[in-house]
Amino acid sequence: MNYVIATAGHVDHGKSALVKRITGMDPDRLAEEQARQMTIDLGFAWFKLPSGDEVGIVDVPGHRDFISNMLAGVGSIDAVVVVVAANEGVMPQTHEHLAILNLLQVNHGVIAITKTDLVDDQTWLALVEQDIRDCIRGTTMQGFPLLYVSASTGIGISEFITTLQTELKKVQKKVSGGNARLSIDRVFSIKGFGTVVTGTLLDGTLQIGQEVEIQPSNKRGRIRGIQTHKNELEKAYPGSRVALNINGVDVEDIHRGDVVISPGILQSTTRLDARVEMLSDCEKGLSHNESVKFFHATAEVMGRVRTLGKDLLKPGESGFVQIELQEAVVVKKGDHFIFRRPSPPETLGGGIIIKSHSNRRYKRHSNIVLENLQAQNSGSPAYLFKTLIDEKRVISRDELVQSLEAEGFDPATEMQKLTASSGMLQFSALNAKKKPEIFVTSKPAISELALWISYQIENVSSLIPGISLSEMSAILKFPEKGMESLLALCPGEFNLSLRNGYVYRTDLAVTLSERDKNRMREADHLFQQDPFAPPDIPALIRVTGKQLFEWLVFQGEWIPVSDVIVFRRAEFECMRDRLLSFLNAQGEISLSQFRDMVHSSRKYALAFLEYMDRGGVTIRTNEVRKLKTPG
Repeated sequence: MNYVIATAGHVDHGKSALVKRITGMDPDRLAEEQARQMTIDLGFAWFKLPSGDEVGIVDVPGHRDFISNMLAGVGSIDAVVVVVAANEGVMPQTHEHLAILNLLQVNHGVIAITKTDLVDDQTWLALVEQDIRDCIRGTTMQGFPLLYVSASTGIGISEFITTLQTELKKVQKKVSGGNARLSIDRVFSIKGFGTVVTGTLLDGTLQIGQEVEIQPSNKRGRIRGIQTHKNELEKAYPGSRVALNINGVDVEDIHRGDVVISPGILQSTTRLDARVEMLSDCEKGLSHNESVKFFHATAEVMGRVRTLGKDLLKPGESGFVQIELQEAVVVKKGDHFIFRRPSPPETLGGGIIIKSHSNRRYKRHSNIVLENLQAQNSGSPAYLFKTLIDEKRVISRDELVQSLEAEGFDPATEMQKLTASSGMLQFSALNAKKKPEIFVTSKPAISELALWISYQIENVSSLIPGISLSEMSAILKFPEKGMESLLALCPGEFNLSLRNGYVYRTDLAVTLSERDKNRMREADHLFQQDPFAPPDIPALIRVTGKQLFEWLVFQGEWIPVSDVIVFRRAEFECMRDRLLSFLNAQGEISLSQFRDMVHSSRKYALAFLEYMDRGGVTIRTNEVRKLKTPG
């Protein structure tokens, strides 16, 4: 088993010295770090526990000027070693590091009181220990074992390693299935090999030869080599420190904070919803639209926080927010993050991502918005389903399955429960690509939708007691080809039906005025001059007006066969019957044969035949038409 742990604590409290004593490696890899004897950037080392399990250590800087590097180091770890020097005790960065670890919900680790060889006063040591216990009371670290060690003399190191091994056994490691996600903390190039990235594999597995995607730059490459602790591997598992040699991506295209993922599984985002918790000892609260630094895994970007339901989040308060970022990040629901005030620099709090892609700006004081966020935050399948349906009314079954999987639920089990407990309805319809697809909605959503459609129809300023399918499809953001299936679910008391491209109310009658009747007679006169070569649509609309023309089409009295040609129902049915009779007897017909049969011109005959092709009645084969379904 592989584990990843990090150090935490005030500058010069002996974090790097402790790591070097345990591993035999100096985690301070930069010349400046070694010269100043102070960690500036992340350092890395590793060792084996007595059990044979391997532990990778991320050594973080303790100086306040490098807090962003510290946050990059603790964003994806199994456990932490909190270091407090015996000769100094709890210091400012100790407090800040502990607060950050608590916000990130790091709940496994050990507290090491270092430099014990420098202190002989047992009373002082007791005070230091009591101060530490006071600091961690009520946090995720409250139960951590506390040990006295000395990196220079080796005192307590053996006991420390044994205790760490015991604590790591409590860590629940992620299973190896699922899609890969690795947050990058280092990027460099090796001559003869090319681009190398390192980081902790958060989810899934990676193997040599696998295609991967770098987000948010949307670059793709292929894994050429994998190492963990300098050992060559064929496959890497979640929770391990990994170095990847990636072909096809230049080192200039990758930065700390980018994410290596299985292609197509995640998209970057610049707006997300979250629940945040303010630190009780931050200097002042967080105002609406205030600028913050957002830290997630190894990423650090600027953003603004839109407070929801409140204009100010006071120290110690929690609440829902919408965060708008200046640069894209890759996050998942349930991920933890930290936010800081950029100037004067201060850690304000942290939070949990509720929705990784927030599609629109919310009304900040809307009760519905807050209820939906609370529902999403609860994490139950029923709340998840309700939230999706409240937002869109109807969604594809695939979208629901993907959402359930993203939350860690088993879709097969939960879909059955949702049908029984949440009134979920499933129906098949053609999607926008005219392919069969299963959609889902709910009984309450369908009733609300039917009521809304009914109200819209009642208030239309048209002769037609309905709304066109294309208009309805655009409003609902639902495929026009699926509207018939959707309407079939609507309760009968709403009297909704579908006719000639319109959703209409069957209980609403239309009374034509004398003027409209006169216009119809005038249009009929034009038709009668040459019934099978009628006036074009613009000419007819000049006589009837647009509303009456649409009503006649809706009623089925006039049938448009193209954008410019319309036939009366009598002529249309005559042409159709002659065509079908001929095809049933002869098997095929040419354009010229049909033209002569109906005593029309090529223009009108072709428009009619193409209409029959689109309707699935006939099919064109070379220069003739045949019945699509003979008989």
